[in-house]
Amino acid sequence: MPHASQPATISPGASLASEDFATLLFARVDAEDLALLPQETREALAASTRAFLEWREIGKATIRVEPIVVSGRPGTLVEVINEDMPFLLDSTLADLTERGYPLALVAHPILAVERKPDGALARLIGASSGRELAPVQRESLLHIHIGLSLDAAERQELADSLATIFVDIRAAVTDWIPMRTRIAEIATRYRATPPLLPADEIAEAVQFLDWLLAENFTLLGVREYRFSDPDILLDPVPAEGLGILRDPQVKVLRRG
Repeated sequence: MPHASQPATISPGASLASEDFATLLFARVDAEDLALLPQETREALAASTRAFLEWREIGKATIRVEPIVVSGRPGTLVEVINEDMPFLLDSTLADLTERGYPLALVAHPILAVERKPDGALARLIGASSGRELAPVQRESLLHIHIGLSLDAAERQELADSLATIFVDIRAAVTDWIPMRTRIAEIATRYRATPPLLPADEIAEAVQFLDWLLAENFTLLGVREYRFSDPDILLDPVPAEGLGILRDPQVKVLRRG
């Protein structure tokens, strides 16, 4: 489950290993934002994050939303561990921005790690090179400071919202190839055995499907519907949803 914890005390002073991880954690943070964090605070934050990495549930995002005080300023820490995949950072920042939360710092290192089957951390190797081979894997670590102190209810709501977003991202990424395959199959079928429709309409439909497959569109979900009347939308075809439309409760079209 996403975790919105009670206030945690960040104590300065860390070992050499924590200093190394602090360098990795904040390596690509905006210089102006990083200048507001004393070195001892960076090391303390890194030690806390390093402990957070010790376990994650395989196949799910591990999330924590905690109150923090950095250089005497109260704020909120958001951290997420997940297998590295597209959309993670952008989707998280979009949710925070939509809520009107001011961002004080954003760190997003991609780590090379090895985990045991139960999700326990076996090795933290360092920054990912992009050439890892099993059992080493790439993990995305989001470490975000909100410049606002959220209460317990707000923290839990944010954690729950991020958990839902990461489930959708996983579905979209996992089904990306099946979604492309289905669209390509439909385009091929329309070319080989076109339906009884005007030729220009079929050509336009095929051209549109080809356009989708040419990386002009971000595929998040695919679902098939049956129409008995051109103006009336019937129920989705059972078990045909992919991506975020696997879930039959997700609605994107309305009847009529």
